Amino acid sequence: MGQDLREAAADPDLPLFDDASIEPFGAKLLGNHRYADAEEAGPGSGYVSPGHVSAWSGEDEEDIFLFLHSRFPGTGELHQVRVHRMHVSADGWLVVSPHRYAGEPASDARASRLHRTDLEGDWQLVDHGRAISPEVVESLPVRLHRDGKISGSRTGRWRLEGASRATLTLDGEAYRGVVTRGWRESAGAWTLTFSVLGADGRSLWGTKEL
Repeated sequence: MGQDLREAAADPDLPLFDDASIEPFGAKLLGNHRYADAEEAGPGSGYVSPGHVSAWSGEDEEDIFLFLHSRFPGTGELHQVRVHRMHVSADGWLVVSPHRYAGEPASDARASRLHRTDLEGDWQLVDHGRAISPEVVESLPVRLHRDGKISGSRTGRWRLEGASRATLTLDGEAYRGVVTRGWRESAGAWTLTFSVLGADGRSLWGTKEL
């Protein structure tokens, strides 16, 4: 973000897969990750090499979906297709729901209005970073407090805006996106999630612990 995509080109003097030249461009919406609180490895515990994506939008642009295939932590070459809802932030950027689509509505504003007390509690935070790397990022434990503070492995502030929009501020950087309900595959249950994007093109995912 903030870069001219016409300049996104590999260095001809470097090997074919010159990731370092490409990393500064665009927004990284998701990458390799694993939920540290997942009881078992495999589908539902995170993604390894999610890719070959396609996106689809309904005519009213209310329903937007991302299609991808991925491997999973601890399962070798096993791979499956996944579908995720996408949402539009207050800044007009797309963000991806942290968990696979399981029938949740396009926006919680159409279902039930969220309150600050709904978000209070322990969460797992995934910082997707900017790196193009085989490393699998581990989620970090954080706590969202009713007074708007974030404590734990990362500290900062959070706020709920309207029915389902959210802003997190970590290390002085603001990340904007949405709070939605997501199906936690590893637990077989619904939980609250957030997906937010910073001006530096880095996305953060959160899933509330059950």
